[in-house]
Amino acid sequence: MAAKPMKPSAYDGKTRDARIVDSWLARMTTYLKLTKTPEDDKVELASSYLEDDAYDWFTGHQATLLADTFDAFKTSLRDHFVPQNHKTTVYNEYKRLRQNELSVSEYSIKIKALADQITDLVPTTTRDLDFVAGLFPEIKRSIVSQPPVDNETWNALVGRALRVEETLPSSYQSASKRLTNVSAGPRRTPPQNQFSRGSPHQLWSFQRLAAKTY
Repeated sequence: MAAKPMKPSAYDGKTRDARIVDSWLARMTTYLKLTKTPEDDKVELASSYLEDDAYDWFTGHQATLLADTFDAFKTSLRDHFVPQNHKTTVYNEYKRLRQNELSVSEYSIKIKALADQITDLVPTTTRDLDFVAGLFPEIKRSIVSQPPVDNETWNALVGRALRVEETLPSSYQSASKRLTNVSAGPRRTPPQNQFSRGSPHQLWSFQRLAAKTY
């Protein structure tokens, strides 16, 4: 006896994230296929897995949606819950992201989640370089000072940053902020060096390109 397919989770329409919407639609499509649901019943069955904002949207367009195909239902749902400027919004958030008070783990998860939504705008090489550029200064200095690793995977790169973080006190970010806030009055701009703003990113990029990492 074949096992019954797992039912999809409900979609509430509150998180207008392309990955979440597309993932829900993909799971629903698979579920309807495995359960051999007739084409005429697919929209109605799929609608039973909508909640809150998503269900309100469905009831407002119920007559039209039920009279159309399941493919049309999927297109309508995606058009409504994924903003047209989705990629621009995600890209801007991606470019602004820095580790700041996040842990390396939290930062790596967040930047990868954003980059995965806009792979046409952020290729893997760019994502890796931007990850390093946005790390906490002490961690970034350590990473760019190390020899580049040929064909380094994302997990390996994050692992290097995590190992550096483990050598720092647990309050390293707070301590740095206190030191920054203690200083007062005008300060002379220090001479630029390889660890000045922007330079670690450029140096590390040069090292990786020189080593033909990609």
